[in-house]
Amino acid sequence: MPSSSHKAADSKKDAPWLDEEEMKIWLAFLEASGRVLGHIDQSIKNRSGLSHEDYEVLAHLSGADGHRLRMTELSRRMIHSQSRLTQRINRMAKRGLVTREKVEDDGRGTYAALTDEGWEIMKQLAPVHVADVRSRLIDLIEEDERPVIATVLQRVAEFSRDGAWQGRVTSSRAAPRP
Repeated sequence: MPSSSHKAADSKKDAPWLDEEEMKIWLAFLEASGRVLGHIDQSIKNRSGLSHEDYEVLAHLSGADGHRLRMTELSRRMIHSQSRLTQRINRMAKRGLVTREKVEDDGRGTYAALTDEGWEIMKQLAPVHVADVRSRLIDLIEEDERPVIATVLQRVAEFSRDGAWQGRVTSSRAAPRP
């Protein structure tokens, strides 16, 4: 059985260690995303008892045609498994915030739909949520930095979406694939 130092050496061959600047980027990303999302989650919980993920469901539904989305589409948008989203929708339905509706032309399809109560909560929370996003993120980015940061984050999201990262090498510094 290989020792832990042997495993570390093998890992180093597989992927180059982060240099000091790269480590700063990674650690800053972890802390910033954790703190921003943590604050936003707590703010929403304090005002409504909902989690940030519950708010995200309401936000996606409120922006959709007819305030409803197929469960598969909502799952894709939220990066949730079908079973995890089903559990969330069931809990939110018990609170009267959403309903489940069958898709008329597809016996297996189901919509998640926003109720009037869900819409009212969304209207109350949205301005507070936007203010939190502004104060915790947007307002801290200089105007000339915004296009660069938006481009980088969109690239990261696109690369990670739908398994696009599998098998891709995007940098000449990336480790060779076996």
